[in-house]
Amino acid sequence: MDEKRPENSPLELTPTEQPDDLDLTRRELLTLAAAGGTVLIAETLLGAPVAAQPVSPGPPLVETVLRINGREHRVQLDPRTTLLDALREHLRLTGSKRGVRSVNAAPARS
Repeated sequence: MDEKRPENSPLELTPTEQPDDLDLTRRELLTLAAAGGTVLIAETLLGAPVAAQPVSPGPPLVETVLRINGREHRVQLDPRTTLLDALREHLRLTGSKRGVRSVNAAPARS
């Protein structure tokens, strides 16, 4: 392999070449090392791609009629929706507030 490659030519391997036969310049070696290192770092940081999991649709919505202050409101709600969430999020009646959520909360003493 006495032929010289033209400057800036891409590194091409033929099936008969062995790694000992490669004549790399310092620039080509550093370029290959940097490219390989970048791929390894990117793979480590980004991780392997994860296949998208199908989203379960959940239970079907339930047609619900709420009578509030003499007015009927028809809404479709997830059966897991609390009354407070239905009032605040679906009907935009924000006067109701969430109380203490802890079961262990002691009642107020007078």
